[in-house]
Amino acid sequence: MKRRKPSHFSRKLGIISWLKKNAQRFKLFINQNPRFTALLSLTIALILIITLGTLIPSFQTFEGSLDLQSLSFTSQTNQPFLTNADSISEIYTENALPLTLEGIFSDTNSKHIKLEKITLKPIADSEFWWQISGQNNSTLALAKLSLTPEASVKNLQYDPHNQRLTIEKLTPHQNSLNTTINTNGIETFTVNFNGYQIDKFSDINSFTWQPSNSINLKINQEIKLKLKFKKTPENPLFWGKLAVKKVNFIAPLTVNQDNFADNYQESAIEGGTVRLADKNYNLSTGQFLTFNPQDSIRYLLGLRLATEKTTTLKTNDNQTVAINEAFQGFKVDISGETKQIKIGLNENLPVAKLQASWLEGLPFMSRDVFIALIAFLSSFVATLIGWLWELSNSEENNEEE
Repeated sequence: MKRRKPSHFSRKLGIISWLKKNAQRFKLFINQNPRFTALLSLTIALILIITLGTLIPSFQTFEGSLDLQSLSFTSQTNQPFLTNADSISEIYTENALPLTLEGIFSDTNSKHIKLEKITLKPIADSEFWWQISGQNNSTLALAKLSLTPEASVKNLQYDPHNQRLTIEKLTPHQNSLNTTINTNGIETFTVNFNGYQIDKFSDINSFTWQPSNSINLKINQEIKLKLKFKKTPENPLFWGKLAVKKVNFIAPLTVNQDNFADNYQESAIEGGTVRLADKNYNLSTGQFLTFNPQDSIRYLLGLRLATEKTTTLKTNDNQTVAINEAFQGFKVDISGETKQIKIGLNENLPVAKLQASWLEGLPFMSRDVFIALIAFLSSFVATLIGWLWELSNSEENNEEE
């Protein structure tokens, strides 16, 4: 008689019966061995906690050192910004910023203007700018330009070839930004302007000025500011620790914006390094830094002008050859708190991610420590399960006998 093979339904019933039988046996074993059960449960729970702790991101302190072409940010508090800016040969502003000067004045024909004080008053519907330039090595010094809460600096740039520092948009919030411009002794300057008028002298747009006092500027609206130095500044120009928010490293467009989409952007980053937890990444020129959350940078530390020079080499025919181009711009250290940093030439397609897990925020819990813990606990669980299996099989054999 031909033997009938068990049907699929019969095999399924057999598996279900075996599972029910072993489940009952496992439940009985748990009730009889509470210490073993507690140890196994605790170990499995620790493995799950550590595994989730390595996957769940958390806020961690990060830091970085960057080389930048330009920089934009918003101030968080009352704080100095520009300090000790001396040897200034030219100051230029755009937008309606009244200017009051005291001293001796003369027009372009060297005729004295019989006024002890001149005030440049903005004319409605005009293109506003004024410029103070030194004559015969005359220089100015900007004693201090302080920022107020919510005041913003957009596209801070430095041109080392012309020794010119530019702030594309310097915008106060509710309080005016006050600064003092000092003159160095009895010196002579040229003042040019457009969009302003002088009482009783409405037909002139330039004059020479021999100052008798400092200039007190009250910036109460958005302006463009340029400072041209007689020589590259040697003293630190910027305050050492700036509390900031809304920081971005987007380079200003140098092309006609009408030819590009509104979201066309270029990174102002020339290089540098960022560090989050125990992970580092070296940045290349043009890469973007994207933070999660977006506003993660809290401090700009040691903002300074780049002073690197071009590396040169002497050839056999005594010619000097530049090996690499000198970096032009700023160096700055950044710090703050973030969950994740994305890095890449394309903001939407990052090639690298730095992420700090919840466990990495605990003292003495580096990645190597919790990898070792997971390995140890996994081996321990495997040993306990193997022991449980052996006990279960031994009890099954005793029942059959």
